[in-house]
Formats: sequence, C-alpha cells, structure tokens
Amino acid sequence: MFRLLSLALMACVVALNGYAQSTPSNDAYNLIRRVSVSDLNTIISRIEGHELVRNDEDGAVYALAKTDSGLKYVMKGASCNDDGCLGLMVQVRYTVEWPQNWEFLNRANYKRAAATTMREGDDTLIVQRYLILDGGMTAKNIEFSILNLVAIAPMSLEIAKTGELGEE
Repeated sequence: MFRLLSLALMACVVALNGYAQSTPSNDAYNLIRRVSVSDLNTIISRIEGHELVRNDEDGAVYALAKTDSGLKYVMKGASCNDDGCLGLMVQVRYTVEWPQNWEFLNRANYKRAAATTMREGDDTLIVQRYLILDGGMTAKNIEFSILNLVAIAPMSLEIAKTGELGEE
C-alpha cells in the first residue's frame, strides 16, 4: 500500500513539474492593479508590431504608440496617485473633415460596442476603451484590449463617416 501511494505521489510531482515548465514563465498572467509609465512601455513592447513613439507628457502616466501599419494610439492613466493609476484610457484619435452626424456616431457605437466612438470638437473623432484596474487585470488582457481597439477603430471611423461598414 505504501509503495502504491509513493508511486502515485511521484507521478503527481512529475505531472506538476511538467505543468510548471509548460506554463509561461513571464508575467503576462500576473494581475496588474495600477499602472505607471514604465508599465505602459512594457505593455507596448510586448505587443508584436507595436512600438513606443513617446511618453514625455509632463510627468503624466502617458504613452503614444503605433502599430506596424502606422495607426497611432494613446494610453493615458486615470485615477492616479503616487502609487500609480487605477484606470487606463486607450484611444485612437482621428482628425476628420466632415460634419458631425449623431446617427452615424450612434451606429458606430452600436455596431462596434467593444469601444466607444465620439466626437471632440469639430475635427476630432475618438475611438476608445477604458480599462478599470482596481480589481486587477492581467497584462495579457490589457494587450488584447489594445489589439481589439486598434482593430475596431478603423471600422468605427468608417461607420461614423458614412453610416455603413463596407464589408458588411
């Protein structure tokens, strides 16, 4: 009986060791509850095809990045104190030259509900996601949120401009 239990225990140890070695050794799955400028830089550097453009906004938790296709996006900390920021606003901002159409903006928000599309002034269209970090979010989840936003933004732009998405 003792021998059987010893063999079962050894099998469990070997299985757990194999699981531990197959689990990613980086911090992609650790919970992030606050962000700093260095955290934003790390997140951007981990996303394939994305690069940091700048992060020198007067001491703010801020980073401007771009994708390999040239689409730029801004990451800004929100609800910040000396320990970091509890929220993260990620925005794609477009300069537009057409009049505001509330129906088209509503349609963009309806059809691409994973992001918020809005106008700022007469010539800026913003597509954004706000990430609440209070309870924690993994770095990988933040990366996927950014990837979703940069995928949705051009579609939201088209809908806000024309009222339709060409490929639907």
